[in-house]
Amino acid sequence: MKERARLTGHSGTVMNVAMSRDGKTAVSGSKDFTVRVWDLEGMKERARLTGHSGGVNSVSLCSQVVIVGSALHVAALGGSWSVCEALLEVGGRGLGELRDSAGRRAAEVARERPQDMLASSIEDWLRREESWDYLVAAVQGGEAEAVRRLVEGRADLTRQDKNGWTALHWAAYEGQGEIVQCLVMAGGRQLREVRCKAGHTAGDLATLLRKQEAVAAVEAAERADQEKDRRLQELYGRAQQLTDKYRSEEGQAQRLLSIEEYKTLVEHALLAADKQTAGDVREEERFKSDPKTLVCGEFKHAARGLEQLLQVPLKEVYKKLEHAMEKLREEVKAYGNADLTRDLQYVLSEAAREEQTGKGTRDKGHGGMRLRDFMQHHYVKEARLSEEEVAALR
Repeated sequence: MKERARLTGHSGTVMNVAMSRDGKTAVSGSKDFTVRVWDLEGMKERARLTGHSGGVNSVSLCSQVVIVGSALHVAALGGSWSVCEALLEVGGRGLGELRDSAGRRAAEVARERPQDMLASSIEDWLRREESWDYLVAAVQGGEAEAVRRLVEGRADLTRQDKNGWTALHWAAYEGQGEIVQCLVMAGGRQLREVRCKAGHTAGDLATLLRKQEAVAAVEAAERADQEKDRRLQELYGRAQQLTDKYRSEEGQAQRLLSIEEYKTLVEHALLAADKQTAGDVREEERFKSDPKTLVCGEFKHAARGLEQLLQVPLKEVYKKLEHAMEKLREEVKAYGNADLTRDLQYVLSEAAREEQTGKGTRDKGHGGMRLRDFMQHHYVKEARLSEEEVAALR
């Protein structure tokens, strides 16, 4: 995204902006005690209103505009997620929950455009922020069971506050050994290595503050990782020995599997059999295997083995679900299939329509339903599916 134009003139912070429905006029209020009217076609100041004895916190344009309560509402009207995300990162959940003079949150403004995908992205950001707030509160309160539930609910463990602290930093600061242990088990080495703005990891912080229980929990996790690394090297070494033996014992014409396929199979078998390393693979090995040849049998059996067969730890899959709606759109766009792009637009932004296709009647009995309506289906609620998951299924 790039800057198209810049309107300058205020000498203080701009507190609020209102825009006309036709997009030709904007009004801004500022801490410099002025209200300014802008010509958005000529990109220049049209008028300046002075006389206020204090900063102007709210402005509106009667009859011509949707009265707004914040810059986030204006960004939601414009349909830009990148701008909305930048504003949310600064203003936080409070900004996302702020209502305009018509009583609407920014996500509701986006839906009325309709901008269902943008609304979903804003709501998803707020859900993650709320989850992180709950996680930090549970950590600070020493509520280990609540922390476990939030971790299981996919709370963002690597999210950082304005000082760069993660939930693990807070747990170390509070000296909560049990909670530190829970977080490092879920977040692994990646979480332990996150540094705050002062340059400290959670382990560094625990050591500096002499929080012995927290130090012990972090050190135990580090020792466990070192032991796992050592065990992995042994297993990969054993896999190489078996592969060398396979190469020497069979002639090329007699082999049912290629050398590389045999090595992959042996590595998977050894990793699955070893309790310390089950599910672990080397970074360069991920996605090497073709699931079409490895995953077979009934779906429920195949699904149970996806983590091992695709060589992708599920905790990393969950992490990649952040901003999943935007990533879904990016992936479809990169794929370059016009039908798929049209289907995604239909699912995310349009009301369902009963239509005859080569595969039967599409959305039979669901005419008029939007994505938010499908979220209310009892099967969706029972399975606790996210909006991104429902969109992908649709």
